[in-house]
Amino acid sequence: MKRKLKFLIVDDHKIFRKSLMMTIKRLFPDSMFDEAGNGLEFLEFFKKQDYDLIFMDMKMPEMNGIEATKIALEKLPKLKILGISMFGNDEVINKFFQAGAKGFIQKGGNQEEIKQASEKILYGGEYWPESI
Repeated sequence: MKRKLKFLIVDDHKIFRKSLMMTIKRLFPDSMFDEAGNGLEFLEFFKKQDYDLIFMDMKMPEMNGIEATKIALEKLPKLKILGISMFGNDEVINKFFQAGAKGFIQKGGNQEEIKQASEKILYGGEYWPESI
């Protein structure tokens, strides 16, 4: 029997989390989800579950995604984190890269980009825009 993929979506906008969850569910029908509304909430979640991929927003209250990514990867270096943000400039992308994320997509990306990024990271690769 094939193991279900486990995803964690970390974003302070609930409507975005639900939308991303529906998109991923179409791409990976047998997947399971958790969600967190900020970096601090995420740091509680990731200790309790073994996630295959974490979608991490950059700009959130309490603790941003860059800081949360750094802290989480210090504790569990094998975590696979995909940075997401409305802002896709080189500075944002480089911050995720330096924090140890495995890739980055802009929130305005399409379903195909989400699929490509997810699959590449799930299978051990990385997914970065060409500008990095």
